[in-house]
Amino acid sequence: MNFCKYCGTQLAPNSQFCSNCGRKIIHSQVPKNNITKQHKLLVGISFMILIFTIGAFSW
Repeated sequence: MNFCKYCGTQLAPNSQFCSNCGRKIIHSQVPKNNITKQHKLLVGISFMILIFTIGAFSW
């Protein structure tokens, strides 16, 4: 189900314009394996915190 990002009206499949507000609909697809730089950075920082925590308790 798609909705207009401007007015929230439910859109018909493959519609080019919103039936309520008349704005042009831009269809975009996001790849399923899209790992952003922010996600990689967050995972890296979390891993570093885990390593430092384990090191502090074992010292």
